Amino acid sequence: MVHNRVDNASGHVVQARVIHGDVTFSSANNHDIRLAVRHHDREVALAVGERTSLDVTVRNASSQPRDVEFDLDGVPGLQWVITTRRGVAATSVSLAAGETVDLRLKVWCTPLRPTVGPAQLRVMATTDRKAWWRSDPKPVLVVASAEVEVSLDFAQVAKPGEYSGSLTLRNVGNTQVRVIPRRQTGRAEDGKNWLPADAVEFDSAAVVLTPDATATIDIRVTIPSWKPGVTTWHVPVEVDTGRPEVRTRGLPLRITQHDPAADLRRWVGTRRSVSQGALVLGAVIMLVAGIVLASGGSEPAELTFASSVPCGDAEKRVVALESLTKEEFDADGRVILDYDKRALRTPPSGQSTRWSSYQVQLSSRVALCDKGAAGEFQYFVWLGPVPIADIPALCADLGRVPGVSCNQL
Repeated sequence: MVHNRVDNASGHVVQARVIHGDVTFSSANNHDIRLAVRHHDREVALAVGERTSLDVTVRNASSQPRDVEFDLDGVPGLQWVITTRRGVAATSVSLAAGETVDLRLKVWCTPLRPTVGPAQLRVMATTDRKAWWRSDPKPVLVVASAEVEVSLDFAQVAKPGEYSGSLTLRNVGNTQVRVIPRRQTGRAEDGKNWLPADAVEFDSAAVVLTPDATATIDIRVTIPSWKPGVTTWHVPVEVDTGRPEVRTRGLPLRITQHDPAADLRRWVGTRRSVSQGALVLGAVIMLVAGIVLASGGSEPAELTFASSVPCGDAEKRVVALESLTKEEFDADGRVILDYDKRALRTPPSGQSTRWSSYQVQLSSRVALCDKGAAGEFQYFVWLGPVPIADIPALCADLGRVPGVSCNQL
């Protein structure tokens, strides 16, 4: 039996309980305690969000006093309390020989339990929790409450490109639901920033969800563009249940795109009119909460290039934080390097500092082991070598996406 404290309006403590379906109660072999349950409806409808009261009469038909405790049976998952007519907790009552007492039973459903359908509710009483007296069954009908929760999970989305994540469907109602996720093609002109329908890919097979069941589906989205600041993309996904009474929660789905490093590079494009040190301080504080810089207004030291980049092996790899063309390096290389060094030493609040022992390095293309992998880029900001198994955690702690803004060299 699960007990939860609930205070009523009079300040009395009422024990809110749950009917369990896996408990066996032995019947008493006499009629010393007699129970009756009454409601004005022959079959009592039980709906989510509503509390239903039933009248309970308990009579001690024996010739001696009895201390009686109560329980309920027949509707697994139903929440309930028993009180006096004045609202005082009545988890048990003391009855003199031949005494009768009138009580009130209050029952209610959670969104998930009990499951939908008819049932037979019984009030039970005991004096020793071994043998139980039962009331006649009272027919009840648990009303369907059908709802599906839809959610989306992606790592940080920064640069344009393809990202993989998960689409989760959860039945948060009390009845079985058949769900088909679909790409939404006919959207209204609502002013929202929607991704194109063909930028979203996932398996649209039907799934059948029992109450509280979850289905997770792999999903890929292609982010088509980038602009400064934070961009919210609405994802064209809808769910079809074939039943108009089924509610959905969580739609429309959203993805937040933010590339702080790109914002920084764009910001420092105005550096010619501001001293560089002051610009770094202002830009990074604005863009990366929790990173405290102390660069002041003095010019930074000359850049130092690492003459070689360690070659990767089966256990460790170098991780590139920035890949820069010559134009990007000439314009913003010094500021970007300073940003990455400080971000590693003092990551945003709540993230790990265990990577601070690594040194952020700067190298040109000629220092790479595999120069063919450099593509159009001429300069690289990197650290390592890092154990391959630790790289996903490193990228996550720095707020970067593996393969997009956190690459193995």
